[in-house]
Amino acid sequence: MFFAILGSAFSQERYVAEVGVQGGGTFYLGDANKVPFAKMGATYGGFFKYKLDKRYSFGLHAAGGFVQIPAFEEKGRTKTNFVDIEAIAEFNFFDFGLDKLKSTTKRATPYIFLGVGCVVYDNAAAFVLPFGVGGKFKLSERLNLGLTWTMEKVFADDFDKIDNPRGLNKGAFMNNDWYSKLTLSLSFDFWKVCPTCHSGLK
Repeated sequence: MFFAILGSAFSQERYVAEVGVQGGGTFYLGDANKVPFAKMGATYGGFFKYKLDKRYSFGLHAAGGFVQIPAFEEKGRTKTNFVDIEAIAEFNFFDFGLDKLKSTTKRATPYIFLGVGCVVYDNAAAFVLPFGVGGKFKLSERLNLGLTWTMEKVFADDFDKIDNPRGLNKGAFMNNDWYSKLTLSLSFDFWKVCPTCHSGLK
């Protein structure tokens, strides 16, 4: 990290891969809680991204943590431990980089993302649909700082250990279970583009 910060901040070199770590808080929304950011738990994880250009990237994300489940009717307060793995497509609103020769390139950019994944929680598993917004900032040529808010739609109704309490015939698309993550990330760019190499990558 020290040598990355000391590197040239305004180089035109481009890297097509990124690896990082993230951590922060997570909360649950469903039958037992309707208030965002209430009773936060902890989350942590890592990711790998492949950058198609300065706007679009695809990545593989993995995270773990727990959410607090408030008391609900006759059920007491509890928590759900989870681990998820997700494939995510990301779009930057600005060309992200430090190339000062191009006016469209910005050191900071907001972004949006959408993906698919799977979450394992306690003794069960379900598909999830992650989506959200974030912002990122280049600390140096290869070092990035990011802030991300992710919403996770869970395609099951027992993530909160409260499985369809009203006995409704609503199916996976109509259940109430969501969880959300607010995370800070630090990442490092690698796999430099090499114009003189046969494959274009170094």
